[in-house]
Amino acid sequence: MSDENTRRSPVASVGAVPDDVNILPAYFHGEDATQLHLRVSAGLVSIDRECLVGGSHGGGRVDIHVRPEHLRFAPLTADSALTGTVVDHVRQGAYVDTYVDVNFASGAGQRVIVRSTGADAIERFPIGSITALALPSQDMTLVPKPIAS
Repeated sequence: MSDENTRRSPVASVGAVPDDVNILPAYFHGEDATQLHLRVSAGLVSIDRECLVGGSHGGGRVDIHVRPEHLRFAPLTADSALTGTVVDHVRQGAYVDTYVDVNFASGAGQRVIVRSTGADAIERFPIGSITALALPSQDMTLVPKPIAS
């Protein structure tokens, strides 16, 4: 599983939290006055239009940039849009980074980071467990991908 869609910026000082960001591929599905409806993995998510960089999307691929602390574990249901397998936990002092391999409808997969406070994620989501992930409707950035010519 590739980590190329999880970016890490250099840490400026000792003890600083790394500037991690998950980059998830999504595809335009529809919109209304306040939200964009995007196909992510196996389902649809609605995200506030104000998260879109540049204000227009071209109707195609959009990358969702979301920090690990804004992703949340969610109950696994038939309607879960984003699901994956827990592959590792790393304790980071007051929080835990959980690494989840997510499969997308295209067959591609990628590893994302979910950052949780406390250590209960280690017991609730042991390595090998299947889980759903919830995206916030805000606290992320949508970056339109140019259409290849």
